[in-house]
Amino acid sequence: MNKSLLIRILLVLFLLFSWSILQAQSDTIPIENQGTEEYDMWNYGMTFRFDAGAFIPLDNLNNTLSTSPHLALYFGFPITEKYRIDLGASIFIPINYNRLEYSISDTILTGNPSLSGTMGLWVTRIHRFNNKYFWDNRIGTGLGFFQTDIKTNKPKDENDSVYSSETIFLNIGTGIRKIVLRKRSIGLAANYFYVPYNLFEKHLSSNFGNQYMTISISYTF
Repeated sequence: MNKSLLIRILLVLFLLFSWSILQAQSDTIPIENQGTEEYDMWNYGMTFRFDAGAFIPLDNLNNTLSTSPHLALYFGFPITEKYRIDLGASIFIPINYNRLEYSISDTILTGNPSLSGTMGLWVTRIHRFNNKYFWDNRIGTGLGFFQTDIKTNKPKDENDSVYSSETIFLNIGTGIRKIVLRKRSIGLAANYFYVPYNLFEKHLSSNFGNQYMTISISYTF
């Protein structure tokens, strides 16, 4: 993906998120809907969201990785009728990848990428169009991790059986969903992730890449 297209995509996501935040002061819920079971469920009850779709590497990252399966699970805790705190994790399963180099002191090891992803916290802004449609915009941060299949040869009782890179991540995303069953909804979600894998320790090459997108079908219940 060329840089001009990437910039346009990020600009659209940022504008959508900003517009949604600005609407916070003007959104209203019809009086006849307030206090109903659906209103209480979607605005005050805990929710679970499962995403399944595609991981899309951007910029230099697509020199090593290709489009791959992506899965995510989030637990939502509403704080008002318009804002929710989400805790969750997302993973991608690399396929059709190129071998990579992993540096340890003066030693360079070669191997393949493995199961990787993020774990963190998100703030989600909920824009309610009517009783059926919702527009969610989110921003989040937390721990990003990238695993390889290179063995560390450490004892089995230790967690670090393979070499990896851990860092913080930033995420901004948007999604549209519709209630399809009572207290359940289905929709589409798009997310951009910035994950500087070499931020704390430079194990991967300097041009390894640190950006990707996910496009998913989401199911909320």
